[in-house]
Amino acid sequence: MIEEYKITSSKGQECIYRDYSYIYRKKKYSSLWEAKYKADFSYDIDNPFYVIRWTHNHENFELKIEGLGSDFKIDPISKLIIIKGKSFKLKSSLVTSPNSDHSTNSPLCYFIRKNGGIDHKLILPEYVYYEKNIPWNTFLPTSPLNEKESRKILVEEFFDIGFDKARNSLVGKYYYMHDSVQEREYDAINREWGAIVSAWKS
Repeated sequence: MIEEYKITSSKGQECIYRDYSYIYRKKKYSSLWEAKYKADFSYDIDNPFYVIRWTHNHENFELKIEGLGSDFKIDPISKLIIIKGKSFKLKSSLVTSPNSDHSTNSPLCYFIRKNGGIDHKLILPEYVYYEKNIPWNTFLPTSPLNEKESRKILVEEFFDIGFDKARNSLVGKYYYMHDSVQEREYDAINREWGAIVSAWKS
């Protein structure tokens, strides 16, 4: 049985998330971003949030994600729910105290099990390493000595994460140097960052 997730925006619009697609007015979209720009499914920009409801093993769940750029999807590999937002609150019909978190700065990213349990919070890499004074020519150090001698700059904040079919992997994005972005594969099961995909200036 394919599970369904009912997504309600702060505008009162409703769509269904099923089999990795967002269904709005009988049309399928690959992302909330696509549904917004092709069908105007979105939150109120002055009060940005989505409420997602689903049932799992006879238990009802309600998840509220708040903040500009809020997002909801499921990783096809781990089957974990991925959420992005400035804050979230997850309630269950069987548990009185909700899970919640909030951020005053950069957006949060959490991986949640379908039974309502928090699997983990996404932890960003500490540094981006680069060569030859070119901050977009990035690489991963191959040894402690290589790491020590390499040019590096702090990772600043989370940007986005999504599934890349060609790579058969999640790909996460984060900012460094204010307006530069590095993309890397991410394994949600082992909670590990992998190969660099690209780096660019936004």
